[in-house]
Amino acid sequence: MTAAGDGGRPDPPALAGLDDVPWGRRRHAYGSARQVPDLLRGLWDPERAEQCADDLLMSLYHQGGVRYSAAEAALPFLVRAAVAPEAGARHDLVHLIGDLASEAPADAWRTLLPALLGLLDDDDVRVRAAAVDVVARTALDADAVAAALTARFDAEPEVVVRAHAVRAVAELVRADRLSAPKDAVAWLATAAADPSLAPLPELARRYATRDTSAVDAAALAARVRSADWSAVEGEPTTWRHAVSTVAGLLCDAPAARRDVAARLLADASGEVRAAAARELAVALVTSRAGQAELAARLAARVRDPEPEVRLVCAHVCAALREVAAGAAAGLADDLAALLDDPSTAGHGRRTTVAAVAAWGLARLGDPRCVPFLRRALERDGAPYGVFFSGYYDAGAYVVELPGVHEVAGLLPGSAAELLPAVVARLERGVERGESHHPARAYAQLVTAWGPAGAPAAGALVALLPTGAGEWAAEALGAVGPAAAEAGPALATAARRARDRGVRVAAAAAHRAVTGDDALALAVLPPALRTIHAETAARQLAAIGPAARPHLGRLRRLSVRASDPRVRVAAAYAVARIGDEPVPDVVTGLLRDALDGADVHPVLAEAVHDVADVGPPPAARPWLEALLATDRRVTPRGGWNAFDWDATVRRDAARALGAPGP
Repeated sequence: MTAAGDGGRPDPPALAGLDDVPWGRRRHAYGSARQVPDLLRGLWDPERAEQCADDLLMSLYHQGGVRYSAAEAALPFLVRAAVAPEAGARHDLVHLIGDLASEAPADAWRTLLPALLGLLDDDDVRVRAAAVDVVARTALDADAVAAALTARFDAEPEVVVRAHAVRAVAELVRADRLSAPKDAVAWLATAAADPSLAPLPELARRYATRDTSAVDAAALAARVRSADWSAVEGEPTTWRHAVSTVAGLLCDAPAARRDVAARLLADASGEVRAAAARELAVALVTSRAGQAELAARLAARVRDPEPEVRLVCAHVCAALREVAAGAAAGLADDLAALLDDPSTAGHGRRTTVAAVAAWGLARLGDPRCVPFLRRALERDGAPYGVFFSGYYDAGAYVVELPGVHEVAGLLPGSAAELLPAVVARLERGVERGESHHPARAYAQLVTAWGPAGAPAAGALVALLPTGAGEWAAEALGAVGPAAAEAGPALATAARRARDRGVRVAAAAAHRAVTGDDALALAVLPPALRTIHAETAARQLAAIGPAARPHLGRLRRLSVRASDPRVRVAAAYAVARIGDEPVPDVVTGLLRDALDGADVHPVLAEAVHDVADVGPPPAARPWLEALLATDRRVTPRGGWNAFDWDATVRRDAARALGAPGP
């Protein structure tokens, strides 16, 4: 067979049948899979192999591969390429195969496992290490997999593959997939005799058995510091990766995990200190335990000589806000001293230490950041940008800058100094061919300021007919009666705007600036049948008893709506409008959050609502449990996790009539 579109060069035997697949009818993350054959052929081109492997990963597994029909069709060809010595980037392909197989039915593993086990003896050390990692992910024939891994360990000359085998066996034990787990644990103990692997085998044994016993953190930190991690990882590695590996294996001993990282934060090496600071950020974003002490340690490093340490520590202290300021009296002065620090520490041109320091001062309400923020507002928000940030999976911490509205919006007391730049940007509007997001972000900044943003009302009115109209209306509503001159324009938008979201926002804003319910009562109820039902329900709740004619629909939504956000908003509206029993929409959300299931993003609104109208009896013990847990109760990671957790706790305490945490 000849290769299509490749100069007529014959395909390797591994690609036999490639052109028999109707790739044009298959889909991947970016649409049609027509280019997949070319990417597969590129694996045999030394100049293209790595890029083709990366493109296959992004196309076939981007955000999970099981949903894409192209992934299933490509899997057999990926396996053949992985076992073909002439193909390139084979270790990357092995990982991709494992990712795809992990989301596929069990039968896929039955077909793939013999080939993957064969790769344990491959001549390429990177392929062997990748195969070790991947075979440990299967629930199929786990005993045979464990036997193959220990045999590979005994025969393996390379430290990196032996290290991967230790971790792979530990994963099999932890996942309870072995018929004789005690034998595997005993084997991990014997692996500790290999000095080149220390301290990995002992940490792997703790991880495998979920060992929560005490750890000598000082001794462990010293062993971590003296280990040859480049040998363990098989290539020059970063301390960031090494510290993260150790921390992951100590997941059942969180106090030891924190203590080891805290000790490494005092290391003589700036790279080690930066890695430790990042690990402490992860520890803090997952748990409140010891947060004051850890915040004090990080605050003490805000003026560290190493730029990355300054950047990470300043970022985490900014995120922790009052916790960090309470733990370190001089934090604000230290942040102010960094306002001229241009260091980026490899985080991209925009994420400077100075920008993080200004954000930190804004979160502390310190006006010394105002000149920096005024310059940012004059540059369309740079370096902060115009999008919300910090929305990562729970447990993750990423050092990034928030949006400009998330920074300057914290300073309503300094609005007079910042408004000229804000009004100038709003008056530019949404120009032809331009995204509406800059105008949207500046409107959201005025929303955060509330009445202090009144001088921007005229510019916001001009935005109502644009793509930023919904946010302009919300901003006018937040300004309130001080924007009363916007009433006629809001009434027109509420009645005539083409976008229902603008109509709903304008109707609510008209009520906020005029005090007249009539227009809102005409516009909001029909929106209960649309994607704007949550907003409409909350606005009807704000109106109160005058919205009583719509109580029946709101009650039905509180029970039957498929979206939990709508159910929660409708239940709140029922409570605010009527005097009848309110559906309990919060207890189930609390139970899920505290029993180990994912925290739903609407939990914060639900707890806030019951703090306002009173909790149902069934929710009270769960609210008490929320206040008692050290776990961060948040659906997300990043710096927003701290605010989310603090807010939901504050509202839980309010709901119980207790002082806030």
